Amino acid sequence: MSHQSKYVTETGIDVFKDPKTGIEILIPDQTLTYILSADDTPTGFGKTISPKAVVKMIKDRIFENVETIKSNPENSGKNDAELKQIILQDFTNARISTTFGKESLLRILSQQGCIGIRFTNCKSLSGNSIVAVGITEGEIENTYLPLKKEYYVFPDVHNTNAQRVPLDPLLAPFGEEEGIGDTTATILESMGNKLEEFVDDLKLGSPESIENFSNRITTKFFGLQ
Repeated sequence: MSHQSKYVTETGIDVFKDPKTGIEILIPDQTLTYILSADDTPTGFGKTISPKAVVKMIKDRIFENVETIKSNPENSGKNDAELKQIILQDFTNARISTTFGKESLLRILSQQGCIGIRFTNCKSLSGNSIVAVGITEGEIENTYLPLKKEYYVFPDVHNTNAQRVPLDPLLAPFGEEEGIGDTTATILESMGNKLEEFVDDLKLGSPESIENFSNRITTKFFGLQ
């Protein structure tokens, strides 16, 4: 079952028609809602979510990570201080997010036939990562395939006489991009906070404390109090 994703502006411009005179005038600072593609169309994949939902989903993942470390049979018998060190190490090394720049994503989306981007978990030189791959609509309904990079412009993209020639795999940067990875520790450090301060306050025997721990970290990501 599809639904319509929505995009809402905060300070749009709209038209007001005076019911008495019938004259239309422009009025600023209006809240406007745009209906985007339905989810059952290729370009409409993805759901619009609220800031509160973002915070809760990431918070739940952090909570789950702590609980997984606690319940790991390899960690049975370890005291709280030892478990906190494991948590500290995990949250310092494990990638929690991957950042793609605007140019990387636009390079992929601007390719002919590209209808979206597929993000796939992978193992990179830098550890666990995410690869972004442009997809195109397949010949069979509801199939979405990676773009085939069969041509590149040579020798000069600004030369109107440039020819499209068969692709040299070594000169094909447009199909896949790897993002820059961030860990919980690096994100907090970029905001002037230390992960150790959050872990020090953690009481592993209390679900409420673990929930508060995950909530404090997540809300800090988004500059919330």
